[in-house]
Amino acid sequence: MHKKGGQKPNLILPKNTLYVAYDESNHGKFPEIDVVTLSGLEKYIKKGTFPKQRKKLPSLRTGPYKDYFFLLASEVDCKRIPPKELLGVTIVSLIEESIGLPNLEFLELFVDGEHRLPYRKYVKDIISERCFFPRKNINLNYGANFDRQYPLVNWADNLAHYLFRKCSPEKLSRNPKRRNFIK
Repeated sequence: MHKKGGQKPNLILPKNTLYVAYDESNHGKFPEIDVVTLSGLEKYIKKGTFPKQRKKLPSLRTGPYKDYFFLLASEVDCKRIPPKELLGVTIVSLIEESIGLPNLEFLELFVDGEHRLPYRKYVKDIISERCFFPRKNINLNYGANFDRQYPLVNWADNLAHYLFRKCSPEKLSRNPKRRNFIK
């Protein structure tokens, strides 16, 4: 079930579009940390060159134009969710509350990495079905090294690394930005 009582997104969407970047840390080792960063500003998805930040703390500042959420994925979680649904369920678990933002018409997803090709189509289906959001208004962008090309994905990557390396499980479990799997 989704964690209630955590911080809810309160973003401004100038173009009625929510930009979402997804990345994870420690893929295949548990617990994995999955992160989404969110923004209503197009400037955060303008392509460029962005180095990974490993030595300094990534910005944890959020506000009306950007936010983030994360979840801890255990081995049990990853085994109970069918592989073809795992990425979609993970992303929905992280963004479900954001789908209710006022004026939201379009969802633009940026996923770092070459995630399992045959399962990509399920992401849009799962988001659409679970969040009652029109499938035709969801656009998915995937690619290797997106974390070095898009600032919003770079932020997700840096946050995932920081949360995994620098935060204790106890601290993470109390963090209001934490979400749990939806099923």
